[in-house]
Amino acid sequence: MKSGHSVVTRLIPTILSLVIICLGGFGSGLLYKGYSALNAFSTDTSTSTYVEVNELWNSNRKTMDSKSVSELFSYLSSDGTIDGVQASTPQTATDIRGYTYGGKLAEQSVVVRLCGLDWIVTYLSTSNTGNKIATLWLSNNIQDAFVGHSQTEGEKYGYIATSVGTGLYSDWSYDWCSDLIGDYPSNMYSTSYIRVVTLNNGGRFATSNATLSNTYAKSDESVFAEFTIDNTTYSGDYDALTDYIVTPSNVSWQVKEQDSNLVGISNLLNNDSLTVGGNYSSEYDYSTKDYYSNWGNDYIWLPSLTETGYNESNIGMWEMSVEERKNYDGVTLEVSSDVAPGGANNTPALTYACSCTRSATYTASSMYTYINMPSSENTSNVLVNISQAVRPALHLNLSALAKVTTEPASVGITNIVHDNNVEPLNYNIAILDSSGVPVYDYVFQPTQSGNSSCTLIEGRTYKLVVQVPAGYSTSIQIGEQYYYTKVLSFTAIDGMSINVQARLRSQGWFDSVTVY
Repeated sequence: MKSGHSVVTRLIPTILSLVIICLGGFGSGLLYKGYSALNAFSTDTSTSTYVEVNELWNSNRKTMDSKSVSELFSYLSSDGTIDGVQASTPQTATDIRGYTYGGKLAEQSVVVRLCGLDWIVTYLSTSNTGNKIATLWLSNNIQDAFVGHSQTEGEKYGYIATSVGTGLYSDWSYDWCSDLIGDYPSNMYSTSYIRVVTLNNGGRFATSNATLSNTYAKSDESVFAEFTIDNTTYSGDYDALTDYIVTPSNVSWQVKEQDSNLVGISNLLNNDSLTVGGNYSSEYDYSTKDYYSNWGNDYIWLPSLTETGYNESNIGMWEMSVEERKNYDGVTLEVSSDVAPGGANNTPALTYACSCTRSATYTASSMYTYINMPSSENTSNVLVNISQAVRPALHLNLSALAKVTTEPASVGITNIVHDNNVEPLNYNIAILDSSGVPVYDYVFQPTQSGNSSCTLIEGRTYKLVVQVPAGYSTSIQIGEQYYYTKVLSFTAIDGMSINVQARLRSQGWFDSVTVY
């Protein structure tokens, strides 16, 4: 954890001061509101086929919401804690649908809202370092968070308004495809445009079989910026969403050979594994190519056909149901627009509502990748220069999330100061939990100094209430910010300081709530 900011309390006439050395952030409310129509599960918006977890990540405060984290664990754990999450033996989407924890009904899927996007929990496993992880796949390419983004946001990708909402579509390659293999096959995922630019992973993408682009920097304007840009100053300080994401290079079943038990696809597929290429022939084994395994360091990535499967018989590693695999209404194949996604390419202004995968076809061609059909009852191969629906995946670190709900931290109260020139006053500081129950309540005497303490749970939201006599205003300082109020919500984060001062209203402070 990063160390907190120090606070120096100055002796100012007619000011009552106290410093709460706390683990609190501040602010209330969520950045993202509303839910997408989760039509990956049905053509209506009924929640009978899934349970949903409210927004996990607060982008304003850069913290996880402890209530939502607890809700997620209630559906995935036999006892509601990390200990009850079975992950040493991988748990598939079929297993997860069978869970009846936390009031979830059998056959209901678990959907998580993260950064305003809705994700299906597809797989539980462990990372190479022993952390328990939940693999999430975007529920469909139609999301509320995409509204307001331009259909020409990128050179080869964009957001198109459809009858059911705004969807993300992208070319897979940089608007080229070739049967020549060369140094950078047009269907090699690590040098694809969709990976580097559309998903905001950064790096270099291929512009031909022999050439790469200049290095593309990650954009903080991307809808995936929170997922891909690591703003962490120190390792393990958990103040960026990326601190809670495990990359594929740390997940053994993506590093090693994936078992492709898919009917009609007997060969291993290029791009499915980080260290294993396709085995159609030695010529089509891309694992010997430069950059082949670069996607292993990505926070978000396109899933493989081996992972998702593509119909009731070919359920893949994740054992997804047909309803989970569908892309929005499960019917729409083509989406037209005024311009093609990106607007600068030469393809027709027509995109397909089929879900992209990172899997290259196993045939003797480097021009095609596999796609999941919207109905989720078939797969097909498609030229890499045709726009398709984008649905990335990620690994959420459940072991890191567990710290949000279980890690305690103490609150110390020190340096009580009063002005001997005014009448002695008593005043009260209280801290309430989310249910309004006091977890700390203390009345300070006018001449008191010393220490007091209480214990809060890191990541949870609390309310600080200051009660001072009539005629006094208060100032609450958190870090460099001041709030002239007597009531303030904050999120418990280790090491931060809250400084509360009371002063006569005649000296210029004005509260935003009624004087007690």
